[in-house]
Amino acid sequence: DGEWIWHSETSMTFTPDTLFAPGLWHMELSLLGLQDLAGLAPDDSSAAVTFDLLPTEALATITGVSLWPDEVDGRARIRLEAVAGGMAAMADSTGSFRFDSLAPGKYSVSAWLDRNEDGDWDAGQLEDPYREAEPFVLHGDVQLEQGDTMSLALPLPPAPPPVEVN
Repeated sequence: DGEWIWHSETSMTFTPDTLFAPGLWHMELSLLGLQDLAGLAPDDSSAAVTFDLLPTEALATITGVSLWPDEVDGRARIRLEAVAGGMAAMADSTGSFRFDSLAPGKYSVSAWLDRNEDGDWDAGQLEDPYREAEPFVLHGDVQLEQGDTMSLALPLPPAPPPVEVN
């Protein structure tokens, strides 16, 4: 028992009435009577879903700050991509961001300054009218283990100048 909600033409979520306990779950979902927002029914009458729900202590967190000191316009956006799909977060007014309840694994992290505030990185345009690309940084891959809390600074702060030794 639970509630299905359409979020877009191609995306819906299910919220169960009672929380699932940690463990491996396999469900056969009846699609009879299901219609998309256009009133179309799926081709199949059922769908199988399998997932492994991890206990809270096995989940990881990425927290950090994204400051662009040489830039004056835009909000920092951070993208975290895993094999199963990506997530995006917008930094708050101080540049802070946080991703909670992450499954252990490898993630790719990038950030950009969203000057036009559309949520997507803009590569700019050379033709008239010229438009500069939004600043972008690829932090690279990070590996999260069970219970990790990782802190990131995006883009990386400039390296301190070399110290001369006499």
